[in-house]
Amino acid sequence: PHIFDYQRPNASYFVFPRVKDTVPLARDSRRLASDLLERAHVAVVPGIAFGPTGEAHLRLCYARTPEEIDAACDRLEDYFAGRSAQTHVQAPAVPPAAPARPPRGRVRQAGVRSLQRLARVYLKRRRPRIVAIAGTRGKTVMKRVLTELLSAHLHMRANPLSYNTEVGLPLAVLNVSMNTRRPGSVAAAFVRALWTALVSRAPLDVLVLELGARRRGDMGEHLRIVRPDVAVVTGLEPSFSEEQQALAVLRAEIAQLCDAVHHSHGHLLLCGDDPSLETLAGDLPGVALFAKSHMRSDAGELQLNIDGTAYRVGREVVGDSSGYALEVAVRVGKILDIGDVDIEQFLAK
Repeated sequence: PHIFDYQRPNASYFVFPRVKDTVPLARDSRRLASDLLERAHVAVVPGIAFGPTGEAHLRLCYARTPEEIDAACDRLEDYFAGRSAQTHVQAPAVPPAAPARPPRGRVRQAGVRSLQRLARVYLKRRRPRIVAIAGTRGKTVMKRVLTELLSAHLHMRANPLSYNTEVGLPLAVLNVSMNTRRPGSVAAAFVRALWTALVSRAPLDVLVLELGARRRGDMGEHLRIVRPDVAVVTGLEPSFSEEQQALAVLRAEIAQLCDAVHHSHGHLLLCGDDPSLETLAGDLPGVALFAKSHMRSDAGELQLNIDGTAYRVGREVVGDSSGYALEVAVRVGKILDIGDVDIEQFLAK
């Protein structure tokens, strides 16, 4: 998840992940594919081969044996971690005895709790307004468009990663990354976390976070660290019929997020094209819905209609996610007191 955003394919034998902006060459898929072939010895197809909207993507074919897929993933992991390509071999049946070490679970748990406390200290000390994004579709596009609008007028930060673990969110709040396989990286990350939480005075008006929830209790962990001022929930459509159980868990976690934000008098923006979210909105007064029907073409001119105000859209809008992102950006901008003139200039680009 720190390299790719993707949706599981419903058929065929290809996956088309988007490469996250933090990855070198992410915006040049042809060069990235060439570099992967040369340095990692893994063949992929650059997304630009499928047209301009395919840029920043790679096409991977998984019509291979499990052993070949594992080998390719190992090489990709080495490549994106900055390690030289290696030949991965099967471990011996009886590994050599390892030196005694502290129980990993206890050490990790203590480290996670420390980071969570530091994140809460930082938020209490700096008090940024928090915009949280949750759901299954279009979250990365939404973060990118929100960042474009808000960063022109406010001190804001949006971490590029998704947070599906108890440690991911505090790292994002503290703007810290770490490689848990390298003790030096972990130690340096804790030093940076301490500095950020207790000392740093870097200005921050708005913090945009993506909240993932794959298991029961994930959202509760997130809400013990942050209480969003604005929560945006994208569509919750399943990719496979057999994922209905996971979808039910996600819907319950999203309902917990919405209930928490509603009771703290925050702002809720839900995708009105998702029936489950539309139903949820009916139980929570004051919820704003964003929908495809709010973007219309009038005499050849694209317009975005929000609460009775029509905004001219001069930007390219490709796909539902792009349209949703523009509407959410406008609604969040208005909540954060960005004026109509600035919003109109943003939409006209």
